[in-house]
Amino acid sequence: ISVKYAEGDLQRGAPVVLVARPESIEVHADGAGAALRASVVSQTFLGEKTEYVLLCAGTTLQALGYNAGPREAHAVGATVSLDFAVGAVPVLPAAAAA
Repeated sequence: ISVKYAEGDLQRGAPVVLVARPESIEVHADGAGAALRASVVSQTFLGEKTEYVLLCAGTTLQALGYNAGPREAHAVGATVSLDFAVGAVPVLPAAAAA
């Protein structure tokens, strides 16, 4: 995951929070090379996009897949791989997110 942060805002070893917008999460068939895996909790087809609710390492994530061409939807219960858009995941000090 490539993240962005303000140099002076973080202390080494301090807890942080990663913030990922649903459109910055790319969902792929399992084994597509991504380091993170998740299970599909639900998927909703919305015409131009599909909304996924995912469970990744005990955390619920929401992702959007835009239907720009023929693409297989990921079924509920499937294990998928996750990628994140480069630089689209800000890091915040945990205290700032509370």
